[in-house]
Amino acid sequence: SAESAYRGRALDCDIFIGVADRMVPLTGGAYKTKQAWMLHNNGGMWHADERSREVFPFSKGQRIGVLLDVRAGTVHMYRDGVQLGLPFAHVVGDQLTLAVDVWGVGVKLEISDMLSMNAPVAKLE
Repeated sequence: SAESAYRGRALDCDIFIGVADRMVPLTGGAYKTKQAWMLHNNGGMWHADERSREVFPFSKGQRIGVLLDVRAGTVHMYRDGVQLGLPFAHVVGDQLTLAVDVWGVGVKLEISDMLSMNAPVAKLE
């Protein structure tokens, strides 16, 4: 399993966070592919260009976590440590990794690993 987190300060942009196969280009629109499972800041859960369900949106100052369980084939999303509804299921890929897709001006991200450091994976400044 891999765990990651995002901490946003301003949401004047579109943010997708989740997991994707390493072969998916993160140049906008990763959520449209069958190899990505992502949460949008408005609360939409996205996979293969379909909004599967709505969970609570996230906003400035909240911490968003992503837990990938490769053995179970699931991706759980968390906001401030609380799981956001049902996980994505049937998650498969050769090289799954954290994926962050951001559209906006002046967006700065800091990436780190929750398993080795007590810090967010992606921090929007």
